[in-house]
Amino acid sequence: LEVMKGLPPPEFRPGDPAKEKSTESGLKWEALEEGTGNRLQGPDVVELRCTIWTLDGKLVFASGGGRIAGEVGIVRLTPNGERFLPEGLVHMKPGGKYRLEVPPGACWGETKVLPRLEPNTPTVWQIDVLRTLRFVPFDPAKTRKTESGLEVEVVEEGTGRSPGPTSRIVAYYTGWLEDGTEFWS
Repeated sequence: LEVMKGLPPPEFRPGDPAKEKSTESGLKWEALEEGTGNRLQGPDVVELRCTIWTLDGKLVFASGGGRIAGEVGIVRLTPNGERFLPEGLVHMKPGGKYRLEVPPGACWGETKVLPRLEPNTPTVWQIDVLRTLRFVPFDPAKTRKTESGLEVEVVEEGTGRSPGPTSRIVAYYTGWLEDGTEFWS
């Protein structure tokens, strides 16, 4: 995950007990702004922004303009895993903003992952669901083959200048097998 200069973090919002819902694991969630369309589900690939605070509102992480992408059932921000994410994401819709109160055992527990967050600290997350990406069947008529044999199909042509040999780029991508199974995101 590379965080680039971007949007300032949203303001911390305390939970609203009248709007909060809880799961069996102790995860509390509420829609700050409900999205539209269908709720997220595996194998949707979701693109999101997230901000993390302690329960008292101390900011510990903000993706800012950086975006995080992954399959709903397995998305992780760190190798230690955020076990609550698949459980929380299934309550969300594209375009929505959601607040989650996460008990330590559903996230990083005793592992120190973020410099400004002590182990076993409950956290508050705001997740902004930017969009979902769906599998687009490969169209052999639109592909081109590189010298290495890689077949490429441009699904949506970009705008602006092409990167040069020393340019730094950020790419969001998902790879699917021919049968539609996602293998990387």
